[in-house]
Amino acid sequence: MAELAWHVKDDGVEFQLQAEGKRVPLDQWGMHSIDLSSGQGTPGPLLARMEDGIAQPQGQDRLFLRHDAVADLDDDEAAQLGLPEPAPYRLQIRGQGLLASPGFELKSVFVTYDSRPVMGLKRHGAVLIAAGKTYLLHEPLYSIVKGIEHFRASPPKDMDERFARWAELRLLLPEDAVVGDQLKNMNIVRPDALTLNMVEDDQFDPVLLTRTSQSEVDLDDTPEYSAILPESHHDTFANRFRELDTVRHHYALGGGWYVLVPEHVQKALTAVKKAQDRPAPQRRAFLANPFAAIREELGDDAETDLEDLFEETPEFLSERVQAIGEWVPKANVYMLPKGNQWLPPEEVEIAIPVDNALLSLKAGELPDALEKVEEALANGQREVTLDGQTIAVSEEVADTLSRLVVKPAGDENVTTEPHDKKTVLAPVLIDNIDELGYQAPSQRREGEAGGLPVGLKTTTLFPHQVQGLRWLQQHWIAGSPGALLADDMGLGKTLQTLAFLAWHKEMAGHSRNRSKPYLIVAPTGLLKNWADEAESHLMPGALGSLVKAFGQDLKELTDLGSAQRKQRLQDAEWILTTYETLRDKISLFLPVEWGVLVFDEAQKIKNPAARLTEAAKSLKSDFTLLLTGTPVENRLADLWCIVDAAAPGFLCSMKEFHDAYEVPSSNASDVPAELRTMLQEEGEPPLMLRRLKEHHLDGLPDKQSNVIRHPMPTPQIEAYDAALAKAMQAKGKRGAMLEVLHGLRMSSLLPQRIGNEGVTDEVVETSARLMALVEILDEISNKAEKVLVFLESLKLQEYLIPYLQQRYRLHRPPVRISGQVGGAERKSRVDEFQNGPEGQFDVMILSPKAGGVGLTLTAANHVIHLSRWWNPAVEDQCTDRVYRIGQKRPVTVYYPLAEHPRYGDGSFDVKLHELLESKRSLSQTALSPPALAESEFENFYDSVLAN
Repeated sequence: MAELAWHVKDDGVEFQLQAEGKRVPLDQWGMHSIDLSSGQGTPGPLLARMEDGIAQPQGQDRLFLRHDAVADLDDDEAAQLGLPEPAPYRLQIRGQGLLASPGFELKSVFVTYDSRPVMGLKRHGAVLIAAGKTYLLHEPLYSIVKGIEHFRASPPKDMDERFARWAELRLLLPEDAVVGDQLKNMNIVRPDALTLNMVEDDQFDPVLLTRTSQSEVDLDDTPEYSAILPESHHDTFANRFRELDTVRHHYALGGGWYVLVPEHVQKALTAVKKAQDRPAPQRRAFLANPFAAIREELGDDAETDLEDLFEETPEFLSERVQAIGEWVPKANVYMLPKGNQWLPPEEVEIAIPVDNALLSLKAGELPDALEKVEEALANGQREVTLDGQTIAVSEEVADTLSRLVVKPAGDENVTTEPHDKKTVLAPVLIDNIDELGYQAPSQRREGEAGGLPVGLKTTTLFPHQVQGLRWLQQHWIAGSPGALLADDMGLGKTLQTLAFLAWHKEMAGHSRNRSKPYLIVAPTGLLKNWADEAESHLMPGALGSLVKAFGQDLKELTDLGSAQRKQRLQDAEWILTTYETLRDKISLFLPVEWGVLVFDEAQKIKNPAARLTEAAKSLKSDFTLLLTGTPVENRLADLWCIVDAAAPGFLCSMKEFHDAYEVPSSNASDVPAELRTMLQEEGEPPLMLRRLKEHHLDGLPDKQSNVIRHPMPTPQIEAYDAALAKAMQAKGKRGAMLEVLHGLRMSSLLPQRIGNEGVTDEVVETSARLMALVEILDEISNKAEKVLVFLESLKLQEYLIPYLQQRYRLHRPPVRISGQVGGAERKSRVDEFQNGPEGQFDVMILSPKAGGVGLTLTAANHVIHLSRWWNPAVEDQCTDRVYRIGQKRPVTVYYPLAEHPRYGDGSFDVKLHELLESKRSLSQTALSPPALAESEFENFYDSVLAN
């Protein structure tokens, strides 16, 4: 036992642990329990915060915690450290004067729960002293007091800032705060994002959104949004927004409602405001791609993530199609139909994207329009008027029109009237959603599949990579429009693609035709990886010159004139860009005819209604290659949309696909298998190639799974039975399912609240999973090997740190990766673990979402999934930190399950494992979505309650 001493300083609290009169070094704190007047405590909360970079080491034996971090400790954590009890007071807040007036003052006082003011109170950061007693000021009271003090010390002169300051404080107020009537009756909202609501005549209004919290069983970590204003006040806001000439920092809506607009949202609203006031063609252009206009308003260098600022809600996407029609976002790629038999009626109106407007012309007017644009370019004119619409003249406009209007193929001697000298073609990028409007043709090309390109520096490929390269070569020679490479993570999709591009480049060099450029579209975080991999695996110049169409290089590109820009891209041999740049700057890429298009992490274009998908499908290329390790994330329609980008029409229309595969798959497990067979086995070559790591990566050691069903001890049985009884009472009530599942899930891990002592042997003996964990770790420790423990509960992670250090006599607390530490510090922790001595036991604790991607931890060869994620694909990503190229030893994956002695196979853990294994198997072998559908949640819920 040791004593934890703490000292209040101006900016925080300093902690020091002493045992037998000596200071304990920080790396040994976990070896000691804390001697409290009330019993035993644990340094776990401090060690966890040290791992997260929140608690700062002071020398070798002291730890410093800022006052805001001290206030952020919950009651249990403070008690475990022997800190004072929470302050037994409420906060009384009142305003003096009107908030809208410059002389407004904000005053506060602590009162007892019978509303008497606390006399003689002194505050030192998060520590209060009153009537000779010391208390701790927890959040949110600490932030509220600090905010009021700041308000009083520097009163905001600007009304908007006063409203903003009070709005921020009001969000923090606990229910028992006493607030004066003036402030109490004010509803001040601050939007995080916006979407659009379509009204009549191509008009639209902004809808203000706020982020909402997500359910613990929600698999999708994409932010969720909801309207921030009640409907009646939204209408008032929409009217005020239209009436005012400029976008304001705040809006008073009446009834005590106020909207405070943050700067980044204000800029986005400015783009909406400008678009509202434009002619109909330009309004429709804005609807077609709001991101481009908002990005222009924010500036290309802005750090704001547009996906977090403008939300393409399902309602917006649906209404947009109705407002702008099928033609508008699709008028980018055009092709002569076979036989030239079908021509659109002369009166069909076609909407053509031109900069920030949509040029609306009838099909019969296109030849004259092209002629006028070409003439204007030749004469150096900057603008031209077409059918009463004035547009800026550029090479991009001419290219777009020329794709729509071409001379009839193979008919050089046709004599026509001047007006009819060109033939109007149909756009092929019909969306294939309701009906099959376009099917990509194939035309065999010259060449022979096989062999490595001369420009490939890395000539020792794995057998599966040689097979993948040959498969791509076969696709090219067969004249395929595209292909889907869906290899498992870690099989080298990037290397296979680069080898194919180098081969394609060499093939083009043997022909008389100049090679067309390659475009690789990838998430921002992978662009450097592509450039590095090319440098590592290819000879210099194997792909030619690289143009980086992102970051600062993008600005240099957009600063060029349209003719120079087109020439720069056309002359480039391969180009790297991001999905967002492609969407927001689509006009840069449309004029270029691409040799090969590559979409990395192609699940980014799984939504057929999203502008990003439309932009990706709008480009013209000889061959389109899509790369993804997860071709099906949430539903089979994801796969349809991805395949439709590679080979339009291969899976028919989305409606037909939905009826033929998605609907039946909910009742028949063989349907996804049939789809897999069609994609992976039919055709010469098959459209999709998908290999799993354990089946195709020679040289990787064996991997085995070990399911450990441990009987629940008595305290856990009682807690589980209580949760089940509560579930039976709640069954049928609205919203009960998620609460019930959470209760059963928690009782299957920990049956009761952990006390001040933290995790001890006695606590372990109350939990089947913790007992199984200790048994597994004991065995691994005896082997002197390393292990990763994946655990969702941050609180239990915190408790386990000192317990594991004590039990296994570790030289330092276990490393924790919880998502709190930045990239550089996280890498330092990972390197420390990776480079630890061989033949020495070590353990790392990780959160599934924080430690499941971007880490290589092959020093470990054991993985324990102490808590289960609802999506087996997430678990597999966690396991892949260990089971990947570089692993030399056999890998064992452990799944500890708590088994109720009475329910056996019907226990929550066992049922969940059975469900996840089924989903894992189907997703790997039959292209079934790994994420649980709502119906599967319901079936699982019913099966657990059926005991």
